Amino acid sequence: MDQIVRSGKVTRAWLGVALQDVTGDIAANFHMDKPRGALVADVEEGSPASKSGLQTGDIILAIDQKPVLDGRSLQLALGQMMPGKAVVLTVFRNGQEQNMNVTLGEQPAQRESRSGSRQLREPSTQPYTASEIRGIGVETLDADTARRLGLRAGTQGAVVVNVEPGSVGDQSGLQEGDVILEVNRQSIHTAAEYDAAMHKAGSSAAVLFVNSKGRTHYMTLRPESSTR
Repeated sequence: MDQIVRSGKVTRAWLGVALQDVTGDIAANFHMDKPRGALVADVEEGSPASKSGLQTGDIILAIDQKPVLDGRSLQLALGQMMPGKAVVLTVFRNGQEQNMNVTLGEQPAQRESRSGSRQLREPSTQPYTASEIRGIGVETLDADTARRLGLRAGTQGAVVVNVEPGSVGDQSGLQEGDVILEVNRQSIHTAAEYDAAMHKAGSSAAVLFVNSKGRTHYMTLRPESSTR
């Protein structure tokens, strides 16, 4: 109300990240003692988070020494702050905690959508490079497919070309056109690397880092036996 009286509008502090809660599977995969904090799933270009060096895969544990329990608690804390405020984020990265200084920006009035088309190239007559592990068929992402999906030039990964209905992959929410960038924190550049990483995961849950329509997020892909 005070802001509306003074300036005729409400201004909100902006960090410029997409957040996810830290599940038990993610905590174990990131070598944390227990689920806590807010996982950075995406960082907007040119945002305060980007300028400060915050990265996808970072887990924010505290803001100005106040513990962050999950993504919602961080959003609520940011909602009480004003643009231009300098804050200290305690971040868990590569098994260690570190402090990062961030000056919050002002929430943009309109957000540019990075949603790209999911249209893939014409169906290949060749078999998938990787086997359909857990109901997911993938191929190595090439430059033409990346362009069709509206992805940044140079993006590498395994693009999902088939999801078997009712499979683990289907239940996880994966869709054709999603690009798998990591499996269990291992970077994926080709379908063969995806195949090897999934075979290595074996009967354990696998944490995937996925680009979906230009936005990145983490998801857990459970073994077949756990869904029966």
